[in-house]
Amino acid sequence: MRDLNKALFAIFAVLILNLFVASSNSHAATAVYVAQAAAGAGDGSSCANAKGLSGLSSSWSAGTTIHLCGTITSVIQVGGSGSSGNPIVLQWEQGAKLSVCSTTGALQIVNNSYITCPNNGASLSSQVNAVGIGSNGNGWNEVEIRNGTVGPMFVYSGTSNVGFDSVCINGGNGANNTHIHNLSITGCAEGMEIDPTANSTDEFDHLTVDASVGRLLNYATGSSGSINLSNSSFHDNDVNFTSVWVVPGDYQHYEMIHLYPTGTGNDKISNFQIYNNYIHGSSPSSNNAGSTALIFVGTGVGENSTSTSEVKFFNNIIVDTGNSGTGFSSGGGLGAYFYDQDSYHTLSIYNNTVYVPNGASNGCFSSANTGNTHNTWNVYNNICYGPQWAVYFQSSSSETWVGSNNIFYNIGNGKWYRGGTTYSSLSAWQTATGQDANSSSSNPGLNSDYTITGTSSASYQKGANLTSAGISALNLGAPQTFGQNGSCGTGCLARPASGAWDLGAYPFSSGGTSTQRPNPPSGLTATVQ
Repeated sequence: MRDLNKALFAIFAVLILNLFVASSNSHAATAVYVAQAAAGAGDGSSCANAKGLSGLSSSWSAGTTIHLCGTITSVIQVGGSGSSGNPIVLQWEQGAKLSVCSTTGALQIVNNSYITCPNNGASLSSQVNAVGIGSNGNGWNEVEIRNGTVGPMFVYSGTSNVGFDSVCINGGNGANNTHIHNLSITGCAEGMEIDPTANSTDEFDHLTVDASVGRLLNYATGSSGSINLSNSSFHDNDVNFTSVWVVPGDYQHYEMIHLYPTGTGNDKISNFQIYNNYIHGSSPSSNNAGSTALIFVGTGVGENSTSTSEVKFFNNIIVDTGNSGTGFSSGGGLGAYFYDQDSYHTLSIYNNTVYVPNGASNGCFSSANTGNTHNTWNVYNNICYGPQWAVYFQSSSSETWVGSNNIFYNIGNGKWYRGGTTYSSLSAWQTATGQDANSSSSNPGLNSDYTITGTSSASYQKGANLTSAGISALNLGAPQTFGQNGSCGTGCLARPASGAWDLGAYPFSSGGTSTQRPNPPSGLTATVQ
């Protein structure tokens, strides 16, 4: 996690907006209380004597804590920067709320470097494409947003495209080095839009996301040339992907995470790690246009070896209780949990548990490009339980599959598909590819919480030891709980440095000496520096 002293902005509150009283901050030398209109003496000494919002402009200075009081109905724009050791703290008091409908952001962080839109929805009094936290088109740098709830920005119903541009957090082009964590996100077509325009490391963690959010994260390189988004991560989140949103016909994809280097051919996403997430719900219906996937990796410049994504997925639990999902069809409509398009990407997929009890018409692993895509899939120690397809590759033999020690259990009518040929059994797939030699089609033997039942389970000590992959977070199993208040609990068990690993996200018992991950911090304040 990046040094919090570098953070330009963070939120502490419950945005809907009942915010907690902040903990003390030793950096803050000055306190100013602000409300929509002046109260009492109006000297800013307390909420009872708050300055009016019009007096906020003079308070953006290093070392100041700005306390927001009551209901504020005007856009707040950050008007200054702190310094190292003397951040600006923006803090909601108990019961405070920011209740604003704005297309550029109710709270705007512009060149510095909780929020609802009231009565806004498809059948309500207004239909504004509202933005919760935004940069007003100018981007930001070193921004941290944490704690509380963002949304709803738009209450969706029906099949109209109205409200589809509502975004809870929109950094847009130029949102560099962003950390968003310990938030609840609700009621927006897109949860987070982050498009860095410089080499950037970003982190999205401990989020709780409900079914009223469409695409959760759109993460792409911005308009500047040769950008390397390196070592970013999405982890420890609780996401319900049963979206109510219908994708407009001119919009290509519906996904939970959309990773997309979009530059002129030199942009890269390097070592993006997606891990320790609980992703659950029912697959979006087929009325979504184009492809549907939980995690989508693509390239805006087509088949170009200089524009690539390197993505690592591990310790994720994906549970799809849908009856049909989007399914597969020629020319589009691909549904998958891990989905790749275009070329020259490397996807390393380790120790995930995908559980599809109702046989949704999706596949665990899918690639959509029918050309010479040159993608490499490294797939080990996963449990793929119940979908219609295990693997669905439209492409030719240039799509490289390197994998073993996986369980493919109760796969439906589709089985395995590659470049025009369907393989109806694991053994046929093994023969055709020369891979998955140590994989199995046995019942993985899981409890209702996706842990391994015992030493007789087909998942127990049947995995490859991946210590040499050098992924520190992989050396521990998944936590017990996820999201805004997630914690290790009885999870985060160490995997052994030598010997066989267990399959899936949860080791049966600790096989190493690593200590558990600490629980996420609580009682944090919000800073602008």
